[in-house]
Amino acid sequence: MQKESFKDMADLLDKLKKMISEKVGLNGQVIDENKDFVMDYGVDSLDLLLLISDIEDLLRIKISNEDAVKLKSFSDVKKYVESKYSQLAG
Repeated sequence: MQKESFKDMADLLDKLKKMISEKVGLNGQVIDENKDFVMDYGVDSLDLLLLISDIEDLLRIKISNEDAVKLKSFSDVKKYVESKYSQLAG
């Protein structure tokens, strides 16, 4: 996955949302931030691992296994990113 730069938090979340929407097979539809990747979008465990890996690549961070299991929806990912953003911006 290509490394990207972000203008601000809104830009970062927009790119993240688009990438995740593609990965869960929404084909251009807007992802519902509160829907569960597995239960609502049918993402299997392997695809979920690949999704986490793609998030890591996009954001240039390492997500611990402990944190990764908590990322069940886009809302969870958004909260995680917002909590880590100061580290990304620095």
